[in-house]
Amino acid sequence: MSDVFVSHVEEDADLALEIAHALGQSGYTTWCYELDSVPGPSYLVQTGQAIHQTQAVILVISQHSLGSRQVTRELVRALEAGKDCIPVLRGITHVEFQNRQPEWREALGAAASIRVPPEGVSRVLPRIVDGLRALGINSGAPAPTERLIAIHAFLESIRSGGTLPRPDAHEGVQLEAGAGGSLSVRPEEPAVSPRSERLVLPTYKVPPARGSGAAERGRAARPAWLRASLLAIIPAALVSGVLLQLKREPPPARASSAASSTTAPAPNGRCRASSAAIRRWRWKCSNWRSGTGWSPTASRSMSARSNAR
Repeated sequence: MSDVFVSHVEEDADLALEIAHALGQSGYTTWCYELDSVPGPSYLVQTGQAIHQTQAVILVISQHSLGSRQVTRELVRALEAGKDCIPVLRGITHVEFQNRQPEWREALGAAASIRVPPEGVSRVLPRIVDGLRALGINSGAPAPTERLIAIHAFLESIRSGGTLPRPDAHEGVQLEAGAGGSLSVRPEEPAVSPRSERLVLPTYKVPPARGSGAAERGRAARPAWLRASLLAIIPAALVSGVLLQLKREPPPARASSAASSTTAPAPNGRCRASSAAIRRWRWKCSNWRSGTGWSPTASRSMSARSNAR
């Protein structure tokens, strides 16, 4: 639980951190997004819980925050939770912000605002503390040193134009008291190792150039199982090709005894010869049945008639 929730936009992060740093020195605990948010959970849930657990809200109003929907949500949550608000103006007047943001004017009601001068928030810090006390929020012990160091580290990073450090960036730094009770950060000197670490570079194997003996070395490097497989596959493929070729060729026609002794007749003559032989056979059979028998003269006359046909 914190005493004050500082509502602002990213462009006003430096002013919000200055207010958190000053209030921490005065004994007030603060919740600031740059310092207290955690990665992972929704920032809407985190800011909502922080507003419900705080006692008052300091609203940083500037030209950048007037158009921020997130600041509007935070102000509405503070109004719904019944939290008191202290408007802090930066580069804008009270009348101007009321005209440009009527919704904020209704939410803040008659709360008096305070304007930050060019000299910084340190000039108006006593008045902000008086306003918190008037709202019944009393100060306690000053914030821990680690908290103040972290806020100062964030401020230095923002002013230098760099990235924001991590929340644990205060490790390895020390505080120094300056004039007027101000704090400054002095980084510790890094420990020097007695011996330097050697940089070991990775080594790479360069492939040899391909020459006349590269093919022989490649064949010699082939494994034994590959050579055996090739010796078994190549003969099998040759035998399969020969068998397939033999299967495709038709078998030769059988030659008859009559065709082997004489020249084969033309197709029409072959058909006539076959028909004449059939007729002679039928004639012989009919003569045997009738009892007339067979004679060479009748056979020659029958052959003559068949040839004439």
